Amino acid sequence: MKTLFIINPKAGFRKRPTRLIRKIRETYKQLHEDFEIWIWKAPGEIDAMLEKAKAEGFEAIIAVGGDGTVHAIGTRLIGTDIALGIIPSGSGNGYAAHLGYPKRQEDNIRQLPKLRPVKVDTGRFCGIPFLNVCGIGIDAEVAKKFASSKSRGLQSYIQHGSQVYFQYKSFPCTLTVDDNEPIPIAKTLVLDIANGVYWGAGAKIAPHSSITDGIMTAVFLETSSMVRTTNVLRQLFRGTLGHNKKVSMINGKKFTIQRDFAGRGQIDGDPVEEIPAKIEIEVVEASLNVLVMPGGHV
Repeated sequence: MKTLFIINPKAGFRKRPTRLIRKIRETYKQLHEDFEIWIWKAPGEIDAMLEKAKAEGFEAIIAVGGDGTVHAIGTRLIGTDIALGIIPSGSGNGYAAHLGYPKRQEDNIRQLPKLRPVKVDTGRFCGIPFLNVCGIGIDAEVAKKFASSKSRGLQSYIQHGSQVYFQYKSFPCTLTVDDNEPIPIAKTLVLDIANGVYWGAGAKIAPHSSITDGIMTAVFLETSSMVRTTNVLRQLFRGTLGHNKKVSMINGKKFTIQRDFAGRGQIDGDPVEEIPAKIEIEVVEASLNVLVMPGGHV
């Protein structure tokens, strides 16, 4: 399989990723694999890079970076025959975790040549493609805070989350799933539509989600006490969020969220500004080829 590695050197690398590049070259040359390594230097060049990759006949593109890198590359491969693979190096790595990619980069490099593509679902959020999860609740505010911060990692994310929690203003909205009766949500804290299992950093927002079943999961929670919210956080990381009676999960193919204002949202962990008051989300079945590790969720 002709493979291209696109490395985002700003995603989790303190120095130039020389060691990682050397390991890729050693492994793929030993296996006599056809490969190239490109460095993604500027945000605006990704489209040109991927057009060149398509023209040169690459069969797989390995996104080396965090959730933002995976989103940028993966969503541009939707509807093509090119498979997406990942070497996670970001703070959250939610989609990589869903696909079973280990944290050790060397383990990924060693296993990637053995993998074969699997056709999976993606989604659209107000027409914007996404791979893993989108939402308009407190996680969108945390995503904004985290994106503007110079510090990375789980500890930084938790710190920003704590700050946002005490400043967050809940709002009313309605959620409609597959044209059923609208569900009123009086004080929205979390309202996400999940294709995959993970938010990121090991937090399981939709523990039973599949990316090959043609449905997604709406997960919502209303504003509650600090004690109750802390309990929700514990369950997020334990994978037992579905046991919480205050958390609702509803499966469907199409979702409509109606609120009284245009505002912020998050797509695959990155903030998106000026999402309209009426938000439509839908699943796009079997639209992306991905390389899934043994033990990954499909």
